[in-house]
Amino acid sequence: MGDALRETVGGSVGAVFCTYAGIPFDTVKVRMQTYASVGPQFQLNKWGLWSKVEPTPPSSVHTAVNIATKEGGKTFFRGSTPALMSAFLENTVLFGVHGIFGRWLGVEENRGASKSWGAYGKSCMQHGMSGFVSSTVICPAEVLKVRLQAAMSGGAAVGAAGGVSGGKLFAEANALWRSEGARGFFRGLGASWGRDVPFYIVFFSAYELLEGAVRTHLHDKPEDDLNPLAAFMCGGLAGSIGWATVFPSDIIKSRQQNASCGA
Repeated sequence: MGDALRETVGGSVGAVFCTYAGIPFDTVKVRMQTYASVGPQFQLNKWGLWSKVEPTPPSSVHTAVNIATKEGGKTFFRGSTPALMSAFLENTVLFGVHGIFGRWLGVEENRGASKSWGAYGKSCMQHGMSGFVSSTVICPAEVLKVRLQAAMSGGAAVGAAGGVSGGKLFAEANALWRSEGARGFFRGLGASWGRDVPFYIVFFSAYELLEGAVRTHLHDKPEDDLNPLAAFMCGGLAGSIGWATVFPSDIIKSRQQNASCGA
């Protein structure tokens, strides 16, 4: 019980720090993903004739500078409350159901040992099913987070829907409920599944392979726990591989969740 409590508290504290450390970058990402083109513009070219110019989405640096100068530093942390809710739910549900599915499928943890293709298949099923459940549970918090991040100060909107609340959590939730009901909180659920299911398959599989390689080549006793630095490096690299794989689905998810009713 002591270990479970320590892990729960540690995971909760870690979720808080990770959320607040990453939310400014996530806000810039969502702004870029939900960038609304203003359509073609016209300007005089060097021959004195009007020519059509297609606007291009701003870069990450340009987006961050615009947010800081036009809306203030606090805007980078808009949506942090639903992001924190999402992090708590994701960590609690994901690892809980991950263990349940592992026992149900008969997946065994073999430290330092190679797995058969059948064992890898079971592991992938375990990871994918866990991502499916977790993605479903956190979808309402993700919808609110995206819409708050996309909302510009003063009520203007970056996308089709963001901005109706002026960036206020309860006002955004109320507006969404009135316009779409409970269904609105599950906007982009299919895209969320398309992001999270393959992400967790890739992430956990990559981590297991990297961990196995470290244990085999760097540890005298493969059954021992990894040192914190090795675990950090394996997790960071596995996460990078996972995100690189599913990033297109994340763009679709952000646009769908920020879209207005009927879009």
